[in-house]
Amino acid sequence: STAEETPACLCICSLAVLPERQRQGLGRALLRSVLHPNPELEFQVSTAAGNMRAIALYESEGFKVCRESLAPGLALKLVHLIRKRSNPSVEPTNCGKPQSAAHLER
Repeated sequence: STAEETPACLCICSLAVLPERQRQGLGRALLRSVLHPNPELEFQVSTAAGNMRAIALYESEGFKVCRESLAPGLALKLVHLIRKRSNPSVEPTNCGKPQSAAHLER
């Protein structure tokens, strides 16, 4: 496979667990099911800045806060986190870089 065929960065767009099923390890299991088979990828995820449980989960799985932004058209502050690939010999990507002018540097 070539670099063009394999993504260098995977964005986790949505990870949600029903409220009545939260705090049972399901979110962590879902996250690990994507992370562990793909150590060569960088991962990016965003969550509401006030969602401290989600931020703690991501940080416990190796994500680091890389920036904050405002959700376009909303008064919602987002935290963007990135998890670097396990293989440091692979060139870094622009994963986690701001996509809009609404971002606020940390």
